[in-house]
Amino acid sequence: DKEGWAYLGKVGEKIKKDYPDFSPSKYGSLNLRHFCQDTELFDVRKEGLGMFKSIYLKVKENGNTSTNESSNRIPTKEIIESA
Repeated sequence: DKEGWAYLGKVGEKIKKDYPDFSPSKYGSLNLRHFCQDTELFDVRKEGLGMFKSIYLKVKENGNTSTNESSNRIPTKEIIESA
């Protein structure tokens, strides 16, 4: 959206399309949501109640993607902005 938030499902689709070999488990994460939280490069927002939550991501403004191992393989900011 205009504020930089992207729906996690759309981000996942974009990653699968552009980086089919990517797997959060390669980085020790259970799933994409946990991967995004573990990198500490993203703000994570949950909307909704119970099991019907929607997850949104936004690249942290002070996030330093150049020091994160995973960012050498995946352009995180570009994916979020295009999702």
